[in-house]
Amino acid sequence: MCTTGAITILFDHHGGKALNMGRTQRTYTENQRIVLGAIWGGCAHPSCVSPPSWCEAHHADEWVRDHGETNLDNGVLLCHFHHKMLHDQHWRIRHGSGLFRLIPPPGDLLNPHPVELTRKNQLRRTA
Repeated sequence: MCTTGAITILFDHHGGKALNMGRTQRTYTENQRIVLGAIWGGCAHPSCVSPPSWCEAHHADEWVRDHGETNLDNGVLLCHFHHKMLHDQHWRIRHGSGLFRLIPPPGDLLNPHPVELTRKNQLRRTA
């Protein structure tokens, strides 16, 4: 551990399935996507009403660019349209203090301001 480091893996209480994978696995597991569905309640883009079953898990701190981890606190649900928009139009997600914001690409005159992502799950939003 002194030379290679350690990876913290969080397990659930029902069967010992891993919920936080660190950088051991790039894609979110089925269990992680279920939990992200409970956290986000659907696509996190504020104008979207896509349910969790239509969404894809995205690393807020991206896997390659930011060396992001496949952990629940780094995961955001986006529908295919908004996920593709994020990548194709070079938007970024920044997060801290529990808030997640879409940051427009530099020089985007149509979208000059960050967009706060919203949790659609009412219980989670007030907790």
